[in-house]
Amino acid sequence: MLVVGDLHGDFYKLKRILEGKNIAKINEEEVEIVDEETKVIFIGDYVDWRGEELENPNDLPYNEIVKGTYRIIRVISKLIQERKNVFALIGNHEEMMLNGLKIINKVGVEEFNKILEKSSVNPYSVLKEIAEKELIQEYFSFYNWFSQGGMNTIKAFNNNIQELLDTIKNAELFKNLLLFVYFETEDEDKVVISHSFPDDLQCIDRIIKDELTVNDVSLILWSRKIWGIDAFNGVKTAPLNFNDVSKKLDEYKIKRYIVGHTRLTNQPKPIEFIDGKIVNVDNHGIPMSEPFFDNQIKIKNYKFKKYSEVVKSENYSS
Repeated sequence: MLVVGDLHGDFYKLKRILEGKNIAKINEEEVEIVDEETKVIFIGDYVDWRGEELENPNDLPYNEIVKGTYRIIRVISKLIQERKNVFALIGNHEEMMLNGLKIINKVGVEEFNKILEKSSVNPYSVLKEIAEKELIQEYFSFYNWFSQGGMNTIKAFNNNIQELLDTIKNAELFKNLLLFVYFETEDEDKVVISHSFPDDLQCIDRIIKDELTVNDVSLILWSRKIWGIDAFNGVKTAPLNFNDVSKKLDEYKIKRYIVGHTRLTNQPKPIEFIDGKIVNVDNHGIPMSEPFFDNQIKIKNYKFKKYSEVVKSENYSS
């Protein structure tokens, strides 16, 4: 089992990991499958480079390295299409992007490009126009994403919004985004993987029982209380009680719960908590950092839930 943490546009990290673990050979966007059997899980947050240090072995300039998000989407989509045993989870940044681009359903691509051009210079310059069109909520949803890495995601597509929309509509990655996947082993325990560890422990009940509702999505994508951090304002808060967490995991024989979403240190290796029951694989922005890898896990079954099965997807205007 290979679990790749948050990438945020770091294409060369993805390439190094897949080649280093003999999963596939990557030549830009071309993929040659080497190993079909290893379960490969991507934890989400493929998009939205925010200026963190990236692996850049060829010393590429900004206008080239920023295209990492585009290449990541292409490579993972080809892996999903050509190789079995690939599971791509949705991260909070993918959801921010999907929600932020919904404004296009109201104004169309041409008008959106005008808004984008003005917003890039001064985000407040369009507020009067946006208010007159009764699009304040949609605009702030867009700008929330745009200001947290979305600008570089758009640049990854050569500032071509239509190409980004077409990719979201057609790429295998976006067609197959998962909220979670869990694996049942021959030892009768489980390995559960989602983008974050839910603030509400009852959400774990709903994951295992396949009873998720739309209200669980933010818990799965945004939660940080396990680390003593408020999910939305980033301030310190009382962490989840580790005894309660351990009991909940034991209730369902969850040997490991693997998450990303929150980088805790500059440690290049995955970080373990609660006797290894919680594993954090978010080490984005740390060159040469390592994924979670365990080739001794004997898997007999797995279950997952698609994001699109819980959240109604929307097509974007063209």
